[in-house]
This record gives sequence, structure tokens and C-alpha cells, in this order.
Amino acid sequence: MSTRDRILDHNLAVIHLHGIQGLRADRTILDLGITKGALYHHFAGKDELGLAILDERVAPQARAPWREMLADNGYVVDILRRYFDGIVTRSTSESIARGSVLGNLLAEMAPLDERYRDRLQAIVAEMTEAATTLLLRAREEGELRSDVDVDALGTWLVASIEGVQTVAKAHQSQEHLRRGFDGIMVCLEGLQR
Repeated sequence: MSTRDRILDHNLAVIHLHGIQGLRADRTILDLGITKGALYHHFAGKDELGLAILDERVAPQARAPWREMLADNGYVVDILRRYFDGIVTRSTSESIARGSVLGNLLAEMAPLDERYRDRLQAIVAEMTEAATTLLLRAREEGELRSDVDVDALGTWLVASIEGVQTVAKAHQSQEHLRRGFDGIMVCLEGLQR
């Protein structure tokens, strides 16, 4: 793995625990056993590093499950159930305590820095577009009622997924994670034909 990738991966974990404000050059140098010159060769400062993590780590992680769901030709409600079940099954007390890195960054940086806000908005817009496309397919295939506003539902779905993870983080509870996703499924199943 390249030094640049090691720096990005290490600091993604730091951001997940402590936010962008927790990035520290001296800790990165010490933790990775690299020189100050090696760090600054790749990143001019904390902002450049934080934005690179957002672009190269957080955004791809946020896109990946939506791409997988769009590629799945099964029933959309079943696809979403499997996605939620996977999040719950893979969750640990540590991952619940950390919450969603995207949700954490939305809360921390969107109000503070336009460069982060623009990138975060683009990630959420891409996720929402994928959710809307998935829900449109469900409506067209007769899984959802024909009167369902898939644009509004797609926006709600993405916000709800991030919200469930934030509430589970606040409660430090896998049960809240499971119940929150169950609640989303109740709503979606109520919109079925």
C-alpha cells in the first residue's frame, strides 16, 4: 500500500472517531512512522487531507451499496431489507458508537465549510438519485403503489438511513439500529400494492 493510501486510511479512522477537527499531523506521523516531509508531500495541510478522505474514501463507501442494490434485479423491498439486515448483522458496539462517517461529517462540517458542504451535498444527491431510481423501478414493476412520489420517498429514505444510524449511535444500541430499519421497512411495506 502506498504512503498516500496509508495516510488516507489511517485518517479515515481518525475522522470516524474524532471528526475532521481531530486530524493532527503529529499523530499521523507518529502512528504511521512516516516523516513530516512524507505527509506534506501528499497533503499540504489538514483541509487538503480531509477533502481527499471525503472524495477518495467516504464518497466511494457511500456509493457502493447503492450501486450494488441498483445492480440487483430482485424485488426492491427485499433488496432494501437485505441491505438493512446486513448493516445490523455487521454492526459491533464499536461501529455503532462511531455511527455513520457520512452522517458524522454532515453534522460536523456542512455548517462550517462550503468546500465540505458542496462535496457532502453531492454525495447525498447521488445516494438520493440511486434511491429514487430503485424506488421508481419498484413502482414501475408494481411493487409500490402507482401514486407513490418516488422523488420524495428517495429523499426520505436516504435521510432515514442516516438518521437511524445517528439515533443508534446516541443510544449505543444495536436494538435501536434494528428497530429503526424495521420502521423504514414498515413504511415501505405500507406503500406496496
